[in-house]
Amino acid sequence: IEILEQSRDVTSDVSQNAVTLISPSAQELDAILPSAPLWYEGMVIFTDVRRTQLCPDCPMFNNVETNSLANALVRLYGPEVGGQILENRLSSYAFGQLADLLDNVEDAQSEFLPENLSEADWVIFNCLDADPEYPNSNVLQRILTERQDLLAGKKVIVFALDTPTYLDATDIAKVTAYYALYSKAPAFFDVAARVLMKELDPSGAL
Repeated sequence: IEILEQSRDVTSDVSQNAVTLISPSAQELDAILPSAPLWYEGMVIFTDVRRTQLCPDCPMFNNVETNSLANALVRLYGPEVGGQILENRLSSYAFGQLADLLDNVEDAQSEFLPENLSEADWVIFNCLDADPEYPNSNVLQRILTERQDLLAGKKVIVFALDTPTYLDATDIAKVTAYYALYSKAPAFFDVAARVLMKELDPSGAL
């Protein structure tokens, strides 16, 4: 147990020291985002969820869960710990569900997505790398290119869960803030939540 606790402490320290603000500068960010999300504001979170396996005969599993960031936000800032975040103001979707919306594919699991996205004040993307083996991995690039109107007037936050090469300079200019987390481990979603709520200032460097 002691070894596990030490491991968690190390992971927590690494995640807090690693998170990096890529764009804009810290000074510009304070002007662009003077406050954290407010309790009454709607937040839609998109995550690049991929099915994978550790070996050819191993069972398939999700590399990350759709609601990983939402769970961290509620656990750290929900009604039981201050009430800065209301769970019913959070909506979580996989990249594939956003791809269906862009492709006009009807999906019963995503029937409220257009409405939630339209009413959201904040839109957050948790990205891995763009990988041709996962066609939905480029959905953020697609929405920024094809349907930027869906994000108009919203605060668009991007967290890179992998090497932060997902967006080029043109795309970066279209989002409010772009952070590198470098990992999709649970501790890094806690850090993302703390950064989003302005409790933690990114201290990492590319």
